[in-house]
Amino acid sequence: MKHWSFWKQTWTIIAILALGLVLAGCSDSDDPVTPPPPDTAPPAVPTGLVACPGCESVKLSWQANVTDGDLAGYKVYRLAFGEVWTLTASPVAQSRFIDRAPLAGEVVYGVAAVDDSGNESAMLQFRYNYDDFDIEIDRP
Repeated sequence: MKHWSFWKQTWTIIAILALGLVLAGCSDSDDPVTPPPPDTAPPAVPTGLVACPGCESVKLSWQANVTDGDLAGYKVYRLAFGEVWTLTASPVAQSRFIDRAPLAGEVVYGVAAVDDSGNESAMLQFRYNYDDFDIEIDRP
């Protein structure tokens, strides 16, 4: 009788292990689970870029991106004299930026949206002419 008890316990353990594998989702299939493809689509291009002169600065603003759920922020650029300057070290979350060291003359400001995967949209550009001159005030 002891021999029968041994086999009964062995088959019980095997059945429990098999049930555990089935419940865990293991299968004999050779089909590996494929991960989703990487995100390579850039976010929407920003819109409505405007620039306003300030006291020795240029204030930029644009419409916030509300279409992309994975938006990381915006990069701001300045293009002048054949060069491109990145004015933000990393994407900024707000839809405004102040250039506190504007260049005199005609420059082009650009804004691009960046998503969490690092994809960058095309650049929205705005041509701006900053006149760097002092205003004389007549005082009585």
